[in-house]
Amino acid sequence: MSRSPVVARRRLGAALRELRTTAGLRLEDAARTLDCSMSKVSRLENGKGVPRHRDVRDLIELFGASAREREDELMRLVIDSLSAGEGLVTDFRDVFEGAVVSNEVSRYLALEQDATAISAFEPFLVPGLLQTAEFAEAVVGFFYPERSREERRRLVDLRMQRQEVLRRPGKGRLRFAVVIAEQALRRPIGGPAVMRKQLEHLVGQLRDGLSEVDFRVAPLDLVHAGVLGGPFAVLRFAEEQDQDVVYLEGRDGATYLEAEEQVRRYAETFAALIEACPDRAGSVAIVERAAELLPT
Repeated sequence: MSRSPVVARRRLGAALRELRTTAGLRLEDAARTLDCSMSKVSRLENGKGVPRHRDVRDLIELFGASAREREDELMRLVIDSLSAGEGLVTDFRDVFEGAVVSNEVSRYLALEQDATAISAFEPFLVPGLLQTAEFAEAVVGFFYPERSREERRRLVDLRMQRQEVLRRPGKGRLRFAVVIAEQALRRPIGGPAVMRKQLEHLVGQLRDGLSEVDFRVAPLDLVHAGVLGGPFAVLRFAEEQDQDVVYLEGRDGATYLEAEEQVRRYAETFAALIEACPDRAGSVAIVERAAELLPT
């Protein structure tokens, strides 16, 4: 059932206050965990603050087993607490509340909207932030074959809306660095016509706009540790209390790494990988060649 953001924040705050007191903890204990003031925690518990995914997850860990048993409920309240203009939830509430996407994906979408910079390696597909609607439709069809046509259409719409983070004005625009493995450009997702349009769209975006996207292609003959694993993304945030995170995507789910050493290791791997790849112009040339090699 749909909740207004105000109702969801009140319910979340009440639940967090109950769990804190049950655990025998004080406001200052929660504030110390979040590295914030007690007034911020008080506002969160009173339903007056906008909750962040990371803060609520940190509190769940602090409050212990009873909170972890309610993690799905609490994180759903966080999603419901986001109002229009604070994420994708209002326009795509049917997708989130209908569990069309998993909690892991929901969390990533929220983090993506808050991030100031994302560095991503994609060995299999053109990433969602650079996809055409037709290509996205083919991808959604592969990953969500059991969903109805309307649900798949909404997932494509959601993917298109996500791309607005690359077009936000001024300092709010996401800094996106991406390395795509060349084999991802050779795989004709949706058929040759759909793939050709996707590659041509990608070239057009990189030549005529999206100047803040640092785009590279890892050639087929590149031997580098960074290309030997699966897809990953390093997400960075402006506020110091918002811990940077690594997102690892797998077929059976996603993993989040938040320890500083883990984030640093993936960031260094990405930096070394992007240096090993051709520059932007050379990478665009690889995309053009991949389009030419598609059957007509």
